[in-house]
Amino acid sequence: MNHFKGLIVLIWSFCTAVMALSPIASDTLVVYDSSVLEFGEFSSLVDHLNGEFSRVDIVDLNDKASEVQLFYNQKRIYQNLFVFPISGQSNQGDLNALKLIEFVNEGGDIISITNQVGSNSEIVAFNTELGIYPSPKNYKLIDHFNGVNEQHDEIRLSLEESVVPNSIVAFNKAIVYSGAASLLSNNEYLIPLLKAPKTSFAYDINEGVVNEQSTWTSGDQGFLAVAFQGLNNARSLWLGSTLFFDNEHFDQSAKDLVDWTFQSRNLLKSTFAKHYLTDAPESTEEYKVKDEVSYEIGLSEWNGKEWVPFKANDVQLELIMLDPYYRITLEQVKTEDESVQVYTSGPFKLPDQHGMFTFSTKYFRPGYTFIEEEDIVPVRHLANDEYPRSWEITNSWVYVASAGAVVIAWIIFVIFFLYSTEDATEIKKNI
Repeated sequence: MNHFKGLIVLIWSFCTAVMALSPIASDTLVVYDSSVLEFGEFSSLVDHLNGEFSRVDIVDLNDKASEVQLFYNQKRIYQNLFVFPISGQSNQGDLNALKLIEFVNEGGDIISITNQVGSNSEIVAFNTELGIYPSPKNYKLIDHFNGVNEQHDEIRLSLEESVVPNSIVAFNKAIVYSGAASLLSNNEYLIPLLKAPKTSFAYDINEGVVNEQSTWTSGDQGFLAVAFQGLNNARSLWLGSTLFFDNEHFDQSAKDLVDWTFQSRNLLKSTFAKHYLTDAPESTEEYKVKDEVSYEIGLSEWNGKEWVPFKANDVQLELIMLDPYYRITLEQVKTEDESVQVYTSGPFKLPDQHGMFTFSTKYFRPGYTFIEEEDIVPVRHLANDEYPRSWEITNSWVYVASAGAVVIAWIIFVIFFLYSTEDATEIKKNI
């Protein structure tokens, strides 16, 4: 009996752990190069990955027998890819720019780190496609004012100066940074997280002399951590330092970076979206102009363990035919379902215009899953017997009254004409 109880407890614990995993398929591949770094320094990161995701494979590119395979029969094998700095001579397999772009286009998520020691050209080319331009090999960030060592290449970042406000991660303590920097394009889907101090610069440390040719970034034009989220909600993160994830510095901020990129944080979903006639919610009739309708949508957020209501005050509905006719901010309503937040437009009248209209909700906020719900419906004009009669239109009453008065006057005139006679009086004429 005790063995049976123990088995039940074991099964329950396993089910609970599985339910707490990310709702996205979570097979993860970690790639490193033992000629560049000592992977044993990142055991805390590995423990976190094993706890959050169902399967974690680790590949050393310095091992000649190892090979990175991201696809099998043109299908993606992994959901998550973590790439540490690697050298250009390592055995890369599928780890090239074209395959990485295909990986993201298929919905995969990538964390990549390049620094002055490992700045592989394929990883750099992939980030360049996203609009992130990491500094080349041997380029390192230097700050003579905020450096904490003699070489001034270990920099204590100011939270007020370096942290870019974002919804991905909260840096709550001072950050010690040692690594590379990148330049950014104007890609609207990039999310800068950390920028370089104003007194810093990234230059070729082998050059020895700081000049225009040896400098990659200067001041706060350089960025140290940059996120990206595509329209397909695939996520990517570039970092210029491995210090975020080593055992000494691995903290909640680093966990948040991993969880966001690998779809365990800021993950939203739309549970339903519907519109209906306000007076007849179950009606299947086509809409007609000036009908009164209502719109509702339900949004949920993954909190790491379960789906919970997502609350926001900027969810909008657009009613579109070529251009938006209406743009309505939706209001939250209470429901019995504790896993979803319902938003409603309330009753509103359709425009006095027939055609094909789109009920559209697009919730695109940096750092959150992009929500896009669209439904195209026809709105017909009024049928002949649906137009209001003249007596229902108050402005027409004066004309109806005038017409009625004319008819009545004509009838009275005819009556008088037919039934009224003149008295005939004979006048005798004397000749």
